[in-house]
Amino acid sequence: MYNILLTDDEKIVIESLTYVIEKNFPDQVKLYSTRSGSEALETASSVRIDIIIMDINMPGLDGLETISRIKQFNPQAVIIIVSAFDKFKYAQEAINLGAYKYLTKPVNRNLVIKTIRSAMELIDT
Repeated sequence: MYNILLTDDEKIVIESLTYVIEKNFPDQVKLYSTRSGSEALETASSVRIDIIIMDINMPGLDGLETISRIKQFNPQAVIIIVSAFDKFKYAQEAINLGAYKYLTKPVNRNLVIKTIRSAMELIDT
C-alpha cells in the first residue's frame, strides 16, 4: 500500500487526480489531499507519505518551499510536480530540491498513470 498525498489549491485538479488514481490503482493506494502547502506539511508530518503530487503555485506556502521542508524529515518521499508553470527555472529548482518528475498542466491521464507507476517501482527498489 502506497500513501499518496495530492496537494493543489484547485479542487478540480484534486478530484481529477483522485479519480484517475483510484481507477488505475485500486487497492494499491491510500490517498490524502490538501489544498495548501501548510496543510501538506501538516499531513506529511503525521502520516508517512510515499508519493507527493504537488502544484507549485499556491497561496501562502508555495510548492517549492513545501517540498524543501518535507524533504528535511522525509527524504525518501517521491515528489511529482504538476504545474501550469512550464518555465525551466521552476522545473530546475524543483529537481534541485529532489523532485522526481515535473509535469505541466493540463496533464495527460496516461502520463500521470505512467509516472505514478514508475514512482512505485522506485520506492520498491
